[in-house]
Amino acid sequence: MVKRDSSLQRTPESNGGMMMEIFELLLGATIQGQIVGVYHAEKAQACSQLNYSDTSSPALHNFTSSLTDNLQDTRRAYIVAALVLASIYFLCCLVLFLGVKEQLAPLSTLDRIQMPYLTGVKMVIRHTPYVRLVFGFLFSSLAFQMSLGNISLFCAYATGLGSYLQHIILILTTATALSIPLWQTLLGRLGKKSTLYIGLSIFAPAVVVNVCFHDSLPVFIFMSIIMGSSLGALTLICWSMLPDVVDDFKVKNPSSKDLEPVFYSCFIFFNKFGGGLSVGLSTVVLHFTGFKPGVCRQPPAVITALQVLFAPVPIVLLLTGMLLFCFYPINEEKCQQIQRDLLKAATYLERENVNVLALPPYMNPIEHAWDMLDRSVCNHVPRWPNYVQLFWKSG
Repeated sequence: MVKRDSSLQRTPESNGGMMMEIFELLLGATIQGQIVGVYHAEKAQACSQLNYSDTSSPALHNFTSSLTDNLQDTRRAYIVAALVLASIYFLCCLVLFLGVKEQLAPLSTLDRIQMPYLTGVKMVIRHTPYVRLVFGFLFSSLAFQMSLGNISLFCAYATGLGSYLQHIILILTTATALSIPLWQTLLGRLGKKSTLYIGLSIFAPAVVVNVCFHDSLPVFIFMSIIMGSSLGALTLICWSMLPDVVDDFKVKNPSSKDLEPVFYSCFIFFNKFGGGLSVGLSTVVLHFTGFKPGVCRQPPAVITALQVLFAPVPIVLLLTGMLLFCFYPINEEKCQQIQRDLLKAATYLERENVNVLALPPYMNPIEHAWDMLDRSVCNHVPRWPNYVQLFWKSG
């Protein structure tokens, strides 16, 4: 997608895309929660009765059979939820391919490859502000995904709040969406880095309180709201900082064009890489601590592992990300200087009294002229058989 040339225009576009991502997360959690939530509640109720029952009671066998049936029903519910979400995904793909017309931007050079893809990637990953932003976002995102990725198991086995899991997830995602206007307001007043530090710093106390006071549902819900607000700050501000990095790259590499998609694609890649890494690490840790799926009680080692994965590990990762953000070189003054440099480059021809076509500053009029000539030659009927006749006719 071709974004606007001005950072002030591209930032709202990036924020809009981020808001849509939060909305689809909320929609997916709502749909899945409505389908599978009832079975989680039934399992939590059955496990609660089992915990308070006599192990020698004849009714113990009935409870065990009920848990087995509930597990099968839960599996079928997840399959149904997956089919529903896959149907929505397929519908969105149809809208994308049939309803969106893809075309090159005016005077775009993407149809004439000027730089190999790997060369462009090497230039992007060698840009210092981008590397620090990406790795800061990677560690911070890994912290959130490590904690939120284990929240279902943490609620089910470490807190006893498994029956309220779907409500907690909906509250958390809703808080993420509703906190965006607040962080946007603070961003305009305090700056991006200061607002990011404030947003990330409230996450650590929230997870610590949830681990220490895990038996209280009101406390857990309130801390989940704070966690969701912190997630909104991370998502909003990091996507707002990315256009500044792109502008800084343009100032330092004026001859490199059409590399903006590489910036955004690598940024998304590391975000998804963090999600996969958090799932892999959590799975390995729970496997070696003796996690048993489908049971009501887990060994003490598993409970301890869930508590560590929910709070201490994410806090360490988050502090690492915040440390990397300290070395991020583009502050508000630097951002204003970048905008002045871009404006100076855009108005160079105007200040030198050079008459050019009325085109946006990022479009090269000379390339436009050659492109028009090339298209005219290619569209000529009949086509020229060779260059000799072409030059002879044009002469």
